Amino acid sequence: DGQLAINPTGGPELSAGGTGDVLTGLLAAFMAQGLPAWEAAVLAAWVHGDAGDRLSRRAGHSGLLASELADEVPMTCESLRSGWRASAEVADGELEARRDERGFSFLLPFPGA
Repeated sequence: DGQLAINPTGGPELSAGGTGDVLTGLLAAFMAQGLPAWEAAVLAAWVHGDAGDRLSRRAGHSGLLASELADEVPMTCESLRSGWRASAEVADGELEARRDERGFSFLLPFPGA
């Protein structure tokens, strides 16, 4: 159908074992909530990558565990729901909140969104 999406999130840290299972779970969850396949796939890829980005900024680019990635997903989803992206850069012990400049425009179909 000619649709193309470029995902600006994620990196080599997502090549660890089990991270594809996290991506598949995200896709299935978004589709189960009523998103069409294309939108669910694009959203799942973005959330997966952003969770990996957040985690790698805190823990480094190697040694990522799929369970750690899965634990990061709720923070990514919450920041999208609220329209803000919590930076993983810690300044004086506090997380900075920044407007997401990536232009992600999906409305998440979560209760209370």
